[in-house]
Amino acid sequence: MADLIEITPEMFLLANGEGNKLDAKGKENALRQMCHSLGLNPAGVPIQFITLNGKLVPYLTRGATDQIRARAGISTEIVERTTVQGAYSVRVKVTMPDGRTDESTGAVNIEGLKGESLANALMKAETKAKRRATLSAVGLGMMDESEIPTEGNQARPQVQAPRPMLSAPAQVVAKSEPAPVKAFDPFPADAEPAKPAPARPEQLKELVRLVKALDLNGPELLKPYGAKTSGELTGSQAAEIILDLQEQEKERKAIANG
Repeated sequence: MADLIEITPEMFLLANGEGNKLDAKGKENALRQMCHSLGLNPAGVPIQFITLNGKLVPYLTRGATDQIRARAGISTEIVERTTVQGAYSVRVKVTMPDGRTDESTGAVNIEGLKGESLANALMKAETKAKRRATLSAVGLGMMDESEIPTEGNQARPQVQAPRPMLSAPAQVVAKSEPAPVKAFDPFPADAEPAKPAPARPEQLKELVRLVKALDLNGPELLKPYGAKTSGELTGSQAAEIILDLQEQEKERKAIANG
């Protein structure tokens, strides 16, 4: 019988969507257990914590999926690159050692981008596709910040209108009908949409550091998100940019160190 994996209090809080209650030591313990369970080397910083929809959740980085592919012998193949109405997408197929395959797509907005900003966006699409395909293939289909619906495009549940009353038989004297009951709509049209949380001060501070360290063009970096200043970013958008830039910073350091 396979050994059961112990669920620590920290992991229980994460599973309950209460990761914000974890202190620094609790996060460390949770990361240690996740790395152990997934067979990941923590030295590569394969897991980070990000805030999605106001909840602290673990995020498997590119470093994690690279380790998973290497350990499991998973190969990747880019099967398609397309650009449609300013959106660039990459479709990746992954193949397991036993021949099983899986596919996933990574897409980014490249409208108006050029130079280094465009190059970074193209690489980001490929990284997203490989990451999502890898996680799906090994049964870790975790949602990331790029999959959160943004304000204005969230689908509303459709409320079915009540069926009309059938006409009474001709020989029966018609009775006055009560006023129809209005169907309950949990999303009334005049309700204010939930506003995404803005970027936190520590996120903005890290963004400034990374932009300076990588010598990037700040306004060009914000353009795909429709923001003119970093203060206009949501927390999820800031987390996405930070993760991408941290990956670039690690790659540059690795190249510099030979």
